[in-house]
Amino acid sequence: MVAKIESVSSIKEVLLYNEGKVEKCDAKLLFAGGFPWAVEELDFKTKLEVFDKLTSQNSRCKKNALHITLNFSDRDLLDDGKLIQIANDYMNLMGLEGQPFLVYRHFDAGHPHIHVPTVIIADGGKRLDAFGYKGGKSFNVSNDLEEKYGLVIAGAQKEEKVLRLQSGRLERVVYGKAEVATSIAVIVAEVLRKYKCTSLPEFNLVLNQFGVLANRGRPGSKMFEAGGLMYRLLDENYRTMGVPVKASNIYGKPTLNNLEKRFASNLGLCGPNKQRMRYVLDKALECADKAQMEALLHRYGLRIIFRKNPDGKIFDAVFIDNAACAVFTDETLGEKYRAAVFLKLTEAKDVRVQVEGGVNIGSQVVSHLSLNEATSQQISSDVNTALNTTPAATEVKNYPASELPVTMTFMDRLYYDYKDPEDGYLASAKKQLRLSQKNRSSKLSISR
Repeated sequence: MVAKIESVSSIKEVLLYNEGKVEKCDAKLLFAGGFPWAVEELDFKTKLEVFDKLTSQNSRCKKNALHITLNFSDRDLLDDGKLIQIANDYMNLMGLEGQPFLVYRHFDAGHPHIHVPTVIIADGGKRLDAFGYKGGKSFNVSNDLEEKYGLVIAGAQKEEKVLRLQSGRLERVVYGKAEVATSIAVIVAEVLRKYKCTSLPEFNLVLNQFGVLANRGRPGSKMFEAGGLMYRLLDENYRTMGVPVKASNIYGKPTLNNLEKRFASNLGLCGPNKQRMRYVLDKALECADKAQMEALLHRYGLRIIFRKNPDGKIFDAVFIDNAACAVFTDETLGEKYRAAVFLKLTEAKDVRVQVEGGVNIGSQVVSHLSLNEATSQQISSDVNTALNTTPAATEVKNYPASELPVTMTFMDRLYYDYKDPEDGYLASAKKQLRLSQKNRSSKLSISR
C-alpha cells in the first residue's frame, strides 16, 4: 500500500476532479464519513457546503485541504467494503477521525486505488498539523494497515515495477490495464534502449506508435520555459487521455535534459542503419504504386510518417525502421528521399498491366512495349531476387508497430514548438558532427 498526500488550497477543485471522474464512469463514490446524509442523498453543493463550513472558520490558512490517494497492488483483492474499512482506519490512525471525508474508488489505472478528499480545519477554526500527515506518520500507518489487512507491502510493489520495466515489450499501451506511470515507463525505457533517436520530435514519433506522448507544454508556458517534460497516454486517434506523469517521477528519469544527452550520443551511431534504410527505400521507389510500396515496406518493418504544419502543408517525411530500430528524416537521408517523392508514389493508381509472356510488371501504364517470353521471365526473376536479398529476412516478421498503417499523415505541432537549446548538449554535438564531416570532406579532396 502506498499513500500519497497533497496539500491543496481549494477543496472545490478536488471535488470537481473526482466528480468529473464519476460522470465519465471512471470512478464512483463509496462512502461519506462525517456527513449527516447517506451517499445517495449527497449532491455536489451539499458536499462542498460541509467542507466550506469548516474552512470558513480559518481565513488565514491558505492550504486548508488534503487530497489523499491510497494505492494498492493489483494482487490485492479488495472489494468496496474492504476499501471503506481501510479508508476509515487510515483517517482514524492519522488523527483525522473527526473530519468529514469522502471515499472515491477510481478505475482509471490497472491497480486498485481510492481518492479521499478532506479538510484540515477543525470545528472551531483550529488548523490541524498537515505536515505531520505528509511525513513519517503516514508511512507508519500504511505499514500497520498492510499487516492488518494482509496487503502487498510497498517495497514489494516497487520491486514488481522494476521487474516489469526490465522485461518490457514494445506493445501499444492499453489504458486501464496497468498503472499509467508504469505503462509509460516501460515504453519509454524500451524505446530509449533500442531506438537511436536524435531529437525530441523523432523520439515522439516512435513513442506515438505505442500510445505515449512526451509533451513540453505550450511555448511560453512555465513548464516549456523551464525545460520541463510530461508524459501522457494517447488513444487510437492520438488524443491525450489519463493523467500526465512528470518525467522526473518516471523510472530512469527521462527528463528533457537527459534525453538531449542521449540524442547527442546517438548522432554518430546511425551510419549502418542509414545504409539499410536507403537500400530498402530504393527498392520501394522501384514499386509502381502505393500498394506495392506499402507491402514491401511492411515486409521489412519500415513506416513513413508525413508531417504537416498547422496550415495543413506537408513539410517533411520521417522514416521509422522498426526492424533496425532507427529513425531518419528525409533531410537526413538526402534529396532522393524527400517527402514529395514518396507522396507522388502513394498517389499512383493501382492499374495492373499484363505484357506479352504474362509477366505483371506493376501499376505503371506502359505503351509501345513488347517483350519476348525469355526476357519477361528474366525480369520477373531479377525483381524477385532483388526483393529477397535485402538485409532483412525473407519472411515477414512481427516487428513492433506492425499493425499500424505503413504510411500516414498527421499534424505535428511539436516540431514547431521544439527548438534545440543554443548551448545544449544536442546543439553542441550537432556542431561537432558537422565540423568532423567538413574536415573529412576536405581531407578527401586534398588526397585526390
